[in-house]
Amino acid sequence: MKKIQILCVLLLVVISLGACAPPVDDDWEPHPLAAQLAGSPGPLDLAPGTFIGSGSGGSGGEVSVSVTIIVGGIITAIEVIESDETPNLDDPAFEYLIASVISAQRPDVDAYSGATLSSRAFLNAVWDALEQSLAVC
Repeated sequence: MKKIQILCVLLLVVISLGACAPPVDDDWEPHPLAAQLAGSPGPLDLAPGTFIGSGSGGSGGEVSVSVTIIVGGIITAIEVIESDETPNLDDPAFEYLIASVISAQRPDVDAYSGATLSSRAFLNAVWDALEQSLAVC
């Protein structure tokens, strides 16, 4: 009988924890530029400069980034300026995504496992910055 009570309590705890999870944004759409350039080969034709972008789609809100592009359209640096995402937990995700985007020279890279929503916001912010660079060209 005591085992059944313990199992019931554990079941209630698990159900309660599930109710605390942030809601999934089923209406989320990728940045329009991402859809427009999906499948296009090679690097993007980007103007040099430093561009600020912001993106949503995360669990905490907006992410703002600074993207530095040199002559030749090469992305050399990305810095997270502001983030409403979970502090410290998303740092490894942002580090991974920064390295991935710089390596690919475009932000259509895989999300960081375990931080899918934060990855969405970060990548949308990078797309937003690149959209500004493309507008200068």
